[in-house]
Amino acid sequence: MKRVSLHLGVNQVDNAHYFNRVPRLRACDDDATAMHDLLQPLNFDEQEILLDRQVTSATLTQRLSALADDLTAGDLLVVTYSGHGSQLSNLNAEGEADRLDEVFVLHDRFFLDDEIFRLFGGFADGVRIVFISDSCHSGTNMQITESVLSAERVDERGSRFAGPDFSLVRIVGAEIALAIARQHPGIYGPITQQPPFPENRLRASVVGLSACRDNQEAEELPNGSQGRFTATLLEEIAEHGMPSSYRDLLDRLRNRLSGHPQTPQLQLHGPDADSLADGPVFQ
Repeated sequence: MKRVSLHLGVNQVDNAHYFNRVPRLRACDDDATAMHDLLQPLNFDEQEILLDRQVTSATLTQRLSALADDLTAGDLLVVTYSGHGSQLSNLNAEGEADRLDEVFVLHDRFFLDDEIFRLFGGFADGVRIVFISDSCHSGTNMQITESVLSAERVDERGSRFAGPDFSLVRIVGAEIALAIARQHPGIYGPITQQPPFPENRLRASVVGLSACRDNQEAEELPNGSQGRFTATLLEEIAEHGMPSSYRDLLDRLRNRLSGHPQTPQLQLHGPDADSLADGPVFQ
């Protein structure tokens, strides 16, 4: 059985593509390195870290496609992503969106959840995939409390800031994302118009563990050292050992984050995802 991990961290994006409307983050590179280091003692066969300029749509597509060709039944792939998240509506809809895609904000462009799902669809029967995301996947209905507003300034992009140009939350508002995408119709038009990958064609089992609900924000720690979700995961494992299952890990993380406005989520896809979620973590 082969075990492989890929760790992605995007603090800063290509401002030319995003028209200087995506604020920098501080801790995503550190998150990616820390998740790599967490798995290193578990004797993974291959591990790779991609940071900032390395995290492009072409590179991610190439890496996942190559792994799909290589991994076979029983093998494990762990992918971690730390960076901005958003939602992107149908580019042809001028009014209310008819469909929203979750978006990962890679260095060079938005990467839709449909694209990730389609790449996962290339993996063979019996491959196990764990995807951990420390990012927001939220629209424009973010609720910011009065106490937060009094302590931190809020940029016109809708992000909370800890100082010049650095965001405290990993979100690009859906309206901003749509405005950026509409400036690149040749890139995003064909992507958003593709039909979703049918889940019944997914042969691998996929467990997705994410930092928060769609209507919540994934925060960075005030000192900029880590994403709150990643820091919590690392602290929990350091203090209490590896959880017995991904469901156990979810329960532990929710318990530790109960005093914060973000609730980790678990998503299951594929033919044997329930067994994967109940199985040993990172094994």
